[in-house]
Amino acid sequence: MLVTFLFTNCTKEDNLSIDRPIEQRLSFSNKEEVLAIINGDKNSNKKISLPTGFVSLISSRKEQTTTKDGNNTDAIYYETEGYDTLVPNTNLAMLLNKDGEIRVGEYIYKIAPEGTYFFSSFKRITV
Repeated sequence: MLVTFLFTNCTKEDNLSIDRPIEQRLSFSNKEEVLAIINGDKNSNKKISLPTGFVSLISSRKEQTTTKDGNNTDAIYYETEGYDTLVPNTNLAMLLNKDGEIRVGEYIYKIAPEGTYFFSSFKRITV
């Protein structure tokens, strides 16, 4: 399965969380590492170590939701925040933090309802 990223330049800086501690995002050296994991490449020797504080989009939230048939179920960020339509590939979604962010090389990518943004991890916002 080939996953293609379409990235646009970030202009809504005030909505981005680039000052978040780096350990709360997964970080990869290059896009080939990410694609190998997304595509389930068995020859890839990249092991994912979850950093302290990392919460995946696929993780359960603390609260529960009620299904249409009245049963209680664990709420999942992926579904409750609408990422199931923004990131239909669950292999990619598991690599994103609960805010839809990932670091690849020197860039941080953020998937949001308004679009997909990328910016240098060295960029700082001063308010």
